[in-house]
Amino acid sequence: MLGPKYTIVEIGTLGGSDSNALGINENAQVVGSAFNAQGFRRAYLWENGTMTDLGVIPGTTTSEAWGIKNLGVVVVNSSTSGFGKVFVWENGVKTEIIIPTPSSPKSLFDINDAGQVVGKHGNTMGESHACLWEPDGTFIDLGTLGGTLQHRVGDQRARTGRGTYNHDDK
Repeated sequence: MLGPKYTIVEIGTLGGSDSNALGINENAQVVGSAFNAQGFRRAYLWENGTMTDLGVIPGTTTSEAWGIKNLGVVVVNSSTSGFGKVFVWENGVKTEIIIPTPSSPKSLFDINDAGQVVGKHGNTMGESHACLWEPDGTFIDLGTLGGTLQHRVGDQRARTGRGTYNHDDK
C-alpha cells in the first residue's frame, strides 16, 4: 500500500540567505520569516508562487509570522533587540495589537477565523503568561500552569497549548 503523496515546493527568500515556514492555512497560503537583501529577518506571506514582505512596526527591524487564518489574515511579531510589538496584517494593512502589560516579550502564535489571537506576554514579575486577544480589543491573561504556557486557537474557540510546570519539593 502506498502512503500519502506530497509535493515539496521551494518558496524562496526575500533576497537573503534563507527562509522558514511557520504556518499554513486551508488555502495553501504560507507564512513565516525570511532574510531580505539587507540581512533583516522579515515576516512573509507566500501564495501562488509569490512571497510578500509583511514589514515591521515602526521602531523595530525584524519580524516573523506564525499564524494565518483561512481568510488570509496574518499574525506577526515585530522586534528589535528583545523589544517586541505585535500586529495583525490584512490586505496590506497592519493593525498593532496593544497588550496592556509593560514588559516583554510579547509574541503572537495563532489566529482563528473568528479573529481571536493567542500568544504570550511577559508580566511585571518577569513571568511568561498565555493570552487571548479578541477582535473587539479585549485582552485576557490566560495565566500559566506554574511555569510558561503557549496556546493555539481553533475555530470553535477551543484553545490548546503546552505548559512547563515548575516543580518544587513542597
